[in-house]
Amino acid sequence: MSKPDTSVPAPRHPDLTLADLTSALLWPRLFDAARLAMRPERMLLALATVVTVGLIGSVSLLWHDGLSFGQEIGILTTGWVESILAWLDSLSLARPWELNLGVLVAGMAATREAGWSLVIHGFPVSTIILGLPMLAVALVGWGAISRSAAFEFGIGTVEPGPVLVAKAIKRLPSLVGAAFGLPVLVGVVALGMGMVGWLLLGLPVVNILGAVLFGAALLAALVLVPLWAAWCLGFPMLAPAVMCEGPDAFEALQRAMAYIFAKPLRYLVYSVILLALGVVMVTILMLLLTGADALATGAATMFLEPATAAIVTGSTPSDTELTGSAVAAARIIVIWKGAMGLILSAFIVSYAASASSVLYLAMRSLVDGQDPGDLASEITR
Repeated sequence: MSKPDTSVPAPRHPDLTLADLTSALLWPRLFDAARLAMRPERMLLALATVVTVGLIGSVSLLWHDGLSFGQEIGILTTGWVESILAWLDSLSLARPWELNLGVLVAGMAATREAGWSLVIHGFPVSTIILGLPMLAVALVGWGAISRSAAFEFGIGTVEPGPVLVAKAIKRLPSLVGAAFGLPVLVGVVALGMGMVGWLLLGLPVVNILGAVLFGAALLAALVLVPLWAAWCLGFPMLAPAVMCEGPDAFEALQRAMAYIFAKPLRYLVYSVILLALGVVMVTILMLLLTGADALATGAATMFLEPATAAIVTGSTPSDTELTGSAVAAARIIVIWKGAMGLILSAFIVSYAASASSVLYLAMRSLVDGQDPGDLASEITR
C-alpha cells in the first residue's frame, strides 16, 4: 500500500494577468507621461527654464514701462492654453466623434493674431534683443527635459542634469532648424510669390504673364500647405526626435511628418489622450496649490487683526494701509505665493516636454517597429 502524498503543492499563479493583456499595447504606456513629468530632476530643469526665460524677458523694464516683455509673452501663452481648454470643454462624452475643431482653430488663430500685433507693435526692440535668447533657453530646456524623459521611458536611465543641458546646447542649431526651418521656408516662398505678383500683376499686358504663372504658385501652395499642416501637428515630436536620434534637423522633421502621414488617426488619438491627461494633472495640481495657499493664509492670520492680516492676505481695510516693515513683509509673502505659480508653470513645461517624448517614442514604435529600449545605443551621443 503506497503512502499518501504529504508534500505541499506548489502555489498556482493565474495563467493570464492584466499585465499580459496590456504589455503589447502602446496606449496604456502614454500615462507614464504624468509620472515622468513629476520627477524632481525634470521639475528642476523646467523651473530653471521658466525662471531664466522670465528673467531675460524682465530686462525690457529698463527701456519699456508697464508689463515686461516676458509677462506679455506669458499672457499670450495663457491665451493658447485657454483656447485648448475651451476646445476640450466643447467635447461631448456622449458624442466623442463630434470634434469641434473650429473652436480650437478659431481661438488659437485669434490669440496668434493678437500676439503678433502685441509683439511687433508693442515690443519691437525687445523682440529682437530678448526674443531670440528667450527662444534659445526655451528650446534648450525642452530638449533637455524631453531627452531625460525619453531615456527613462525607454531604458530606465536618467542622465545628470548638466549633461542633458550640455547636449541640448550642443544640438541647439538642430533644434532651431527642426522647429522653425519649415515656417521660414514657407515664409520665403510666400515672400517670393508676393514679389513676383508685384512685378507682373501690377503692370498692363505683363499681368497676363503673371496670371499664367499663378498656376505655378498654386502648385507650390498645394505642396506647402500639407507640409505646413504636418509641421503644425508634428511640432511636439521635433525636439525628442533631435535629442534621441541625432542632430539632423531635416531628418527629425522628416520623421515627425512621416509618422503623422503613416498613422494620422492613431496620432490624433494618442495626442488627445496625452492632452486630456495633462489637463487632469494640471487641475489636480492647481487644487493642491490653492488649498495649500488657503490653509497657510488662514492659519497664519487666525489671531491677527484685519489691518495686520493684510500682510498675508494682501487686502487692507479701506481706512488703513501698510507702513514700515509691514510693507517689506507683505512683499516677501507675495514672493512666496508667487513661487506657487512657478511650481505650476514648471509642471506644465515638464509635462509638455515629457509627453512629447512619450508621443514620439509611441509613434516611432508603431510606425518603424523600433522598441523604446533601442535608445540604449544612443546614450553616449
